[in-house]
Amino acid sequence: MPARNASFIDGLRENERMAAELLARGKTCREVARALGISERALYNWRKRPAVQRAIYALQQELIDTSESKGLALMPEAITTLTAIMNDPSARAADRIAASRALLNGAAAYQERKMLERTVSDLEAQIYGLLQVPGVEVPQSGDAAPDAGDDLDLLKSADPEDAPGE
Repeated sequence: MPARNASFIDGLRENERMAAELLARGKTCREVARALGISERALYNWRKRPAVQRAIYALQQELIDTSESKGLALMPEAITTLTAIMNDPSARAADRIAASRALLNGAAAYQERKMLERTVSDLEAQIYGLLQVPGVEVPQSGDAAPDAGDDLDLLKSADPEDAPGE
């Protein structure tokens, strides 16, 4: 078990630990209860315990982080492949269009995510300012993504309203 979740897992009995791992991976209560040889009622009672809930949440976050890292590692190769298809004059028109669409959709999703991160950062700054929480440094607008301005220019060339001379 990874060290960062050790504090959430250490306080659980072995069956609870296995149940938390299976539940975090998306198994149903019925599936988990059968796999562990326990009643569904016992599993429901375990799930009510804050320690088990924290363990499930921590394990889910770990799974999300791992899959996100793997996806990010594949991005450069995927972009290179899609760009090659898009620029290949011998490729079918439908394939070139699909590659172009995938690249534009990915860029748009990335742009939207950066804008949302900036909005969340701005809202957090406003909340901290309103609450005036002692000892909490108020984040400045855009601190979460300082380079977001560059990222937001990704689709400028695809936007007809941004065309030169208009």
